[in-house]
Amino acid sequence: MRKVFGSNLDELTFGPLKLNKNVILTVILLINLPVLLFASPVSTLLWVSALSAVVCVGHAALMDKPPEAAYSDAV
Repeated sequence: MRKVFGSNLDELTFGPLKLNKNVILTVILLINLPVLLFASPVSTLLWVSALSAVVCVGHAALMDKPPEAAYSDAV
């Protein structure tokens, strides 16, 4: 970290240009917001949760019955 920022960790220097920590974080935020919106995280979470539900229900439907259920109609 000190190789990039030098002795002052609150400031980044590119030749004559000096950026403090708040400017760096603002630039990161402005770059990441459009990327986040383009990636549509809500849609991705909905797809993952729906697929997980399908896998869980499918697995439960294909499992063998427990041994107690095999003897329930014998009595």
